[in-house]
Amino acid sequence: MSFVKADVPSELWPGVVHHLKTATYPAGPVAAMPVGQGGAREMSTRLTCRLVQNLTAEAVLLAADRLPLLRDARRSRCHARQIAMYVCHVVLQIPQSDIAKAFERDRTTVRHACSVVEDRRDLADFDAFLETIECMVASAFAVQAERGE
Repeated sequence: MSFVKADVPSELWPGVVHHLKTATYPAGPVAAMPVGQGGAREMSTRLTCRLVQNLTAEAVLLAADRLPLLRDARRSRCHARQIAMYVCHVVLQIPQSDIAKAFERDRTTVRHACSVVEDRRDLADFDAFLETIECMVASAFAVQAERGE
């Protein structure tokens, strides 16, 4: 899946541009990422996953009814990352191996994250929350089921 300006509603584009210019990744700013054989696709997947992770983290913070304690911060980040991995795989149909590279994790970690999130969908509140995130990601990336992407 490629991420182009046409995939983002015009009112959101300035925020995405700001994110692209200011976001830093383990390898440095986006412009500093190597683009070699398959590098452009890898960078696109990494950027897509990073945007989904940021959106998920913000949604988790907004849904919290209290400020997270320091001991809860790690757990909250872990849950947000698991949800982001799941959404990248289910909604955006990114292969688990590509998600693993984007999040700098092992493929089995992505598989575990998807399993954990799927198990938590049995809880009605969590399922409703996850459906909201799925809709936001699908809208943001203009994913259409009939396109088969």
